Amino acid sequence: IFISHAQVDHELAEEISDLFSTGMGINAEKDIFCTSLEGQGIPSGKNFVQYIKDEIKGCKVIILLLTKNYFASHFCLAELGASWVIAEQCTHENDDEVIVIPIVVNPVSRSELDSVLTGIHARKIEVSSDWGEISDEIKRAINIDFKGSKWERKRDQALVRVKKLVKKKKYTTPIPAAEHDKLKKRYSDAQEELEEMETQLKDKD
Repeated sequence: IFISHAQVDHELAEEISDLFSTGMGINAEKDIFCTSLEGQGIPSGKNFVQYIKDEIKGCKVIILLLTKNYFASHFCLAELGASWVIAEQCTHENDDEVIVIPIVVNPVSRSELDSVLTGIHARKIEVSSDWGEISDEIKRAINIDFKGSKWERKRDQALVRVKKLVKKKKYTTPIPAAEHDKLKKRYSDAQEELEEMETQLKDKD
């Protein structure tokens, strides 16, 4: 499972990762990739863009944690685009299906969602029934089973914490100019990778 999120939203990403681990029994360090969490991110000495690209390619499920911060990040949007290209590529090549699950976090608006995910149904992070659908999709994607009562208990506990995080969340996240330049370079590299993947996909049509 790949959790695509903005760095400043690491607390929400951690809640989702913990829910998958404690509620579904998924090995967090082995089977969940989340760049901001210890043991689940990019190892020292690895190329940032290349490692993320390889991880996305190897995943069965891609979670898009769609916050205001996510839409403000060029690099997150590049990850989003890469996710859809890879999902389409797997379908085109008759490989195992890759499931992309967009999860909306208030106060993201429908207009923001439509600008990048037109016509795509997204789940809402605070809605309990949506997490039931998410768990069913993950079950099918990675062929796991877990007890419903345990999942429901862990889900309800996580949602209490998630709602508190969403309520206090701030979306003004200025960063130093040097860090901004690094992110722009990473975004540029990711865009080149994405364009190359799109070209390869078109060539196979």
